Amino acid sequence: MYKHECFKIFSKPSIYLVFALITGLLLWGEQSIPPEPVFDESHEELIERWGGPVTEEMNEIVREEMVMQDGGESPDNLHPIEGNVHFSIASAWGNKEAMKERKADLQMKKEELTPSSYAWRVASKEQEMYEKVGEAHGFFIVEGWRGMFDFLEPFFSVILLAVLILVGLSPVFADEHGKRMAGLLLATKHGRKKLVTAKLLAGITYIAAIFVSLHVVNTVIHVVKFGGLGGWDAPIQSLWSSMFAWWSPYGQSPFAWNVLEFWGATLTVQFFGSLVFGVLVLVCSQLTRNAMVAFFISGCVLAAPYVIRQLGLEHGMMEYVTAFSYMELIRTERLFQTFEAYNVFGIPVLYHTVLICLFALITVGVTVLLYWSHKHEQVAG
Repeated sequence: MYKHECFKIFSKPSIYLVFALITGLLLWGEQSIPPEPVFDESHEELIERWGGPVTEEMNEIVREEMVMQDGGESPDNLHPIEGNVHFSIASAWGNKEAMKERKADLQMKKEELTPSSYAWRVASKEQEMYEKVGEAHGFFIVEGWRGMFDFLEPFFSVILLAVLILVGLSPVFADEHGKRMAGLLLATKHGRKKLVTAKLLAGITYIAAIFVSLHVVNTVIHVVKFGGLGGWDAPIQSLWSSMFAWWSPYGQSPFAWNVLEFWGATLTVQFFGSLVFGVLVLVCSQLTRNAMVAFFISGCVLAAPYVIRQLGLEHGMMEYVTAFSYMELIRTERLFQTFEAYNVFGIPVLYHTVLICLFALITVGVTVLLYWSHKHEQVAG
């Protein structure tokens, strides 16, 4: 039964057409950006001179050279992109100092608070996380990894993944009704729980297949473009600090991970988000009995929080609607940028942990609804 359900999903031409279009978009997007060779001899000289954690001496040197460049006194032997490197190092030093000040502020705050208070627990947890970060700011070559995260995080990339899930799973239950096969299936001895279980497992298999395929394609593109994925052991605080960009959204992240560990964590969260969204699509397919309606409703549930944020309606309860949404779970962008904790029975729990646990509970409830609805449909029939 499981194999048959997998066959029904994977035999649909529409999923291959959509996957081909998405792959074409990824290739076109990369080709439209001029190549940025990173590993020739001239770049190696820059890496040897400036690479690694930033120091006060390095910061002073680059600021002096930046002042000279602003005054038109740039030396003749200056590398064409060395100015970007200077900005990267100056930015890294600024982030390092900001984190140092934050740790000092947290220590002062703890001294003013009662150790048994929730505020003290929050400050203590944040301080402990920052202490584990260590020397994380500097200049590292992470161009290939930047491209990898460009696929993980932006809204447009999430939409591409969501469209594949919607196209593949919206018809799973609805097609049985559209083809008038539901009554026949419900009359079989496997028409109850086993059929739902088979469809769920087939849906999970489909999501795993497209998830792995998309990320393999994206990885191959960036390995070919940059000649490898060097910088995997760089701290995530310097992920966007490189020769071609110097602003890092993770400059104040409290997570003591290197780039490879961070990539694994974000992939895991995004895969979990894809699975729970897929279960929602299956439930909509069962309840609506119409693939197009299931596609539309599921898509609206995914996109609505993003639209609310874009319209500036994040006030009161709407702030929680946007923060705790399928979109944020799949997108992963804001989960690890800063310290963010919620009060759970007096214990500060990190935002991503709360989000994952909440959607695990929601998905359990949605799955129970799926089984109940299918069983109720048989009784009614």
